[in-house]
Amino acid sequence: MIKNFKNLSGAALALALAALPGVAHAGGSAAASGTATLTVINQCSVSGTTVDLGSYLTTNTWGTVGAKLGQLVGTTYTAGTNGPDALNFGTINCDDKLGYNLAIAGTGTTGAIKLTINGKVMQLLMAVKKIGASPIGDSAGTPLPGTGAYLLNGGKAGGTGTGAAQSIFGSVTVSPGTTGSTAALTDQLGVANTYTDSLTYTLSF
Repeated sequence: MIKNFKNLSGAALALALAALPGVAHAGGSAAASGTATLTVINQCSVSGTTVDLGSYLTTNTWGTVGAKLGQLVGTTYTAGTNGPDALNFGTINCDDKLGYNLAIAGTGTTGAIKLTINGKVMQLLMAVKKIGASPIGDSAGTPLPGTGAYLLNGGKAGGTGTGAAQSIFGSVTVSPGTTGSTAALTDQLGVANTYTDSLTYTLSF
């Protein structure tokens, strides 16, 4: 009786071991595949700067500023003595032959520069005339003929990278008729101070 019990226990153990996973017969194999990737992307960057609109006397008027920078009254644009590419707006540095578009906006209506002086608001319209050595043509329907890419209402200046930094040149136009402006060309600047507005640069490529 004991002998038969031993034989039965050995047989049960053998069956249990055979049923366990991983205790299969040796000699099997498995294979899989994967992928290694390295991605190189185009590079493009923009650097803003302090755009110097000039120094004026308290007795000067917005007309004085407009005579230097340019002015738009109604639909009549008068170029300023500065010319269309006297102001430096910063730099762009993009890979060689990489196309890009640049937008610059102030805090005024539709992205104009907004300056509040002597209690009144004047908005100034921006345009980019040249990036690096490349001239920028006028935007379609621009109210500022000869000034290049008109940056308001979503306007952008387009160009192509060279692999080196390119300076951004353009102009700013005094616009008393723009919605939001409360100052007239005849208003004196009046109060000595340094007046500023924040500019936001958006570069797409």
